[in-house]
Amino acid sequence: MEMNVAQWIQVIVGICTLVGIVVLTYRTFKDPEEKNEQSLAVLKSNCVLRHQTIDADIHDIKVNHLSHIERDIIEMKENQVKIFTILDERLPKKKYKL
Repeated sequence: MEMNVAQWIQVIVGICTLVGIVVLTYRTFKDPEEKNEQSLAVLKSNCVLRHQTIDADIHDIKVNHLSHIERDIIEMKENQVKIFTILDERLPKKKYKL
């Protein structure tokens, strides 16, 4: 049984087709994993950046705003004591609690 040129071409094309199917199947499963790994890496880096930003914002709030709030509360307490003292002087019969 001798094979002529047309049969050899068919065999070669068949082998190339099988190799192509194997490569396509491999890439079909490999590429999504690589894309997922890349997107996960990007998400992780974004999370780190967001946490750093949030930490910086919290630090700024502690440094800049809490001291003002504490001073305002102390001032309000002092003013409240003054008001109750004035009320006690003017209306001595009634007792007000702090």
